Amino acid sequence: MRELVLSAASGSTLAFHRLADLYQDAVYRMVYHRVRSRMDAEDLTQDIFLKAYRNLPRLKTPDRFRSSVDPAAPDGFSEWGRRQFWKTVADILKKMSATEREVFILRFFDQQSIAEIARILTKGESTVKTHLYRAIAKFKAHPASARLEELLP
Repeated sequence: MRELVLSAASGSTLAFHRLADLYQDAVYRMVYHRVRSRMDAEDLTQDIFLKAYRNLPRLKTPDRFRSSVDPAAPDGFSEWGRRQFWKTVADILKKMSATEREVFILRFFDQQSIAEIARILTKGESTVKTHLYRAIAKFKAHPASARLEELLP
C-alpha cells in the first residue's frame, strides 16, 4: 500500500485511481452515514477525492493510508441483511447525543484512535473517552443491539 501511495504522491494518476478504487466505497459509506443523502454523499465523496488528489504531493506520512481497513463492503451479507443491519445501527445511533454519535462513528466505523478523535473534534482525550463509554453503554442497552448479531454473517 505504501508504494502505491508514494507513487500517487509522485504524480502517478494510475496509482491515484487505484487508491480511489480501493477507498471510494468506504469513503462514500462514511459520508452517507453522516449526511443521509445519496446525492450529497456522492458530491462530497468526489470533493474529498479531488482535494486528496490536489494535496497528495504535500503528503508527509503515507502510512496514514491504512491497509488494515477493508475498503470493500462486508462479504456474506445479502442485500436485505445489509439494509436491516444499517437500519438497526441507525436506530441505535438516534438514541445517542450528537457528540456521542460522532465519537462512536469515528471510533468504530472510521477506526480512529482516541488520540485521533480528540484531535479531530478538538477535545481532550478524557472527554472523548467519556462520550465513547456513554455511547457504548447506550449501544449495548438498546434492545435492537441484540439483533445485530443475528444479521452478521
